[in-house]
Amino acid sequence: MNKAWIKPGIGLLVLLLLAYGFSTVYINHQLDLVDVYVALHTIDARTLITESDLSVIQVPKAYLNPEAIIDKTEIINKYTLIQGVIPKGSYFYGDMLENIDNAKDRSTLLLKDLQVVFTLEVDLVLTAGNTLLAGQKVDIYGTLRNSSKTIVDLLLSQVRILSIKDKAGNELKSNSKESPKLMLLAIQKDQVVLLTKLLTLGDLSLTATPYNDATQESLLYAQSTVLKALNER
Repeated sequence: MNKAWIKPGIGLLVLLLLAYGFSTVYINHQLDLVDVYVALHTIDARTLITESDLSVIQVPKAYLNPEAIIDKTEIINKYTLIQGVIPKGSYFYGDMLENIDNAKDRSTLLLKDLQVVFTLEVDLVLTAGNTLLAGQKVDIYGTLRNSSKTIVDLLLSQVRILSIKDKAGNELKSNSKESPKLMLLAIQKDQVVLLTKLLTLGDLSLTATPYNDATQESLLYAQSTVLKALNER
């Protein structure tokens, strides 16, 4: 046997084994399956994403878009954008979703069924020295005056404050030194005309609700003398 071929032969064999090993590792890496979340059904714009909207599929890591979100906590409790619809089976991407705190229409997203946003111009007096905060509930009292008497009575109770903003449109925090300018309230659709009429014919005042029933909001006080007077005008 020609010993001159032994060393080159061993070297070639080593190279072949290394090539095989590297190719096997590469192929296994390419075929490495990753769990990724996709839309279980078509999700409309301004929809709150919940776990029931998600489905899990496995995709080879090499074929997975690096921008796709694979962490479920980065999807759930986010909202789809105003201009965005997520088709069934689509991956979720960061530019499709936003946190409610960053949404310009945050107040609208906080509404419950049959509620609308009512915007009220306020000052330090109406906000009890800037002690009222977003998320609190207030009772609304109406005041009507005529030549003979003044009527003051409860009109709406447990009205939720969605937002309080300063003159620049920025949300007021509990420690803010800015003066309040606008308050956004969540009321029932059929109460918009009533509050608008009250502001045209009289005044209103706000007091923090002494009780808080999470199941009921913006309740009309049917026995209100102010309500009766408004209906008569």
